[in-house]
Amino acid sequence: ECCDKAGVSILPQTLKNWVTSGKYSVDSRSRSNFYKLCFALKMNLNETKAFFYKALLTRPFNYKDLYEAVCCFCLNTNRSYRDVERLVQQIQSIPSTKTDTVWRNTALIGSCIEKCRTEDELVEYWMQNSAGFTHHRETATEEVKALLNRCYKAATSYYAEGSWTCS
Repeated sequence: ECCDKAGVSILPQTLKNWVTSGKYSVDSRSRSNFYKLCFALKMNLNETKAFFYKALLTRPFNYKDLYEAVCCFCLNTNRSYRDVERLVQQIQSIPSTKTDTVWRNTALIGSCIEKCRTEDELVEYWMQNSAGFTHHRETATEEVKALLNRCYKAATSYYAEGSWTCS
């Protein structure tokens, strides 16, 4: 009933499987269903983030993906799922502006999208910046490399000081 009122379609069997088996996938099709569920349950942005983190154990939004970015915007500005579908179609029909800027940090993109309050602001932001959304998983990779480097330096220092002995 909530899905019908919200204008989203999730197969009843899918909902039944989630509830009875507790099994789900977080691939792109399933993520779409989870966003639809959030709209059907009238969740806001923070509730949706908590749902993805705590219930699904995954990040709530890939802000470099148009569909997910528009879901974020609509949840944040109390719009409907119908608005998501309309905005995605609208933005897809507009060519993005070429840019030399490459956005490596997806979280920064999310901050910018969350600051958008009107559809025009979102459309303008996406047109101006989405051509730079070409790199994926780089921030996490760089963070892991930096952490490993710090661990290596700490271990080297620890062994050099003679603090470690083999008994």
